[in-house]
Amino acid sequence: MIKLKINKSYIAKLKEMEGLSLTAYKPKGEKDILPCYTIGYGHYGALKGQVITEHQAELLLLDDVRRAYYGLLGLLKPFNLSDKHFTSDRITALVDFIYNLGLESLRKSTLLKMIINDPDDIKIPFEIEKWCYSGKVKLHGLVLRRRYESELWSSNKDNELI
Repeated sequence: MIKLKINKSYIAKLKEMEGLSLTAYKPKGEKDILPCYTIGYGHYGALKGQVITEHQAELLLLDDVRRAYYGLLGLLKPFNLSDKHFTSDRITALVDFIYNLGLESLRKSTLLKMIINDPDDIKIPFEIEKWCYSGKVKLHGLVLRRRYESELWSSNKDNELI
């Protein structure tokens, strides 16, 4: 299996941040008209009433992380991701951003424009931290998550990979 340029410790942190639900649920703030539910460790796309095992939740998590990672690679095609600007900490921060908010959120963001313009821009961690709202409500859990991502971005280190 190909190693992803993501911190090995990230999976445990992701599980902690997402929590585990073996029964499908509607995320807070989701409109009732949307047909999809969340299950496992934040996997979006479950059906109402769906139940899974912990092993299935693990598989969904790893699949979602891989999907976020490869989506990120597509967005950052102009760059050589092995250079000093894109350490495993920075890649992990962006993978978590995508895992939580979706690829389209990053694709359309000022954050991505800033990264493409200058990956070492000192304002990038502050731009990451702006993404802590659900609608117009600032959520404590999102504040903590964005802080985690901005700290990863700022540390800019390479760690043991998945």
